[in-house]
Amino acid sequence: HVCYDIVNSIASPIQLPVSLSLAPNPVGTSSELIIQSDETFRTARFSILDARGRQLQKWSADILPCENRMFFEPGSIPAGTYQLVLQHGDLHYQFSWVKI
Repeated sequence: HVCYDIVNSIASPIQLPVSLSLAPNPVGTSSELIIQSDETFRTARFSILDARGRQLQKWSADILPCENRMFFEPGSIPAGTYQLVLQHGDLHYQFSWVKI
């Protein structure tokens, strides 16, 4: 399925049925990525995007039907606001976070 965004005239993927958070957020040198899911998503792709949509980091991991916890280390990314994008097939979930 594809949703059509009439305002921007672009096709966008349907949102992935998960909830995602970082603790703490804002993030200093490290944080914990918490993903709650009712389904299994094998080899889900994660990306960190800057305000211009440039991909700064990417990795993949399996998401299980439970509370998934992962160590999150933004590395040398400068202070600012970023998007963490989680994708699996045509589904996606996008989450804003702050690096201090």
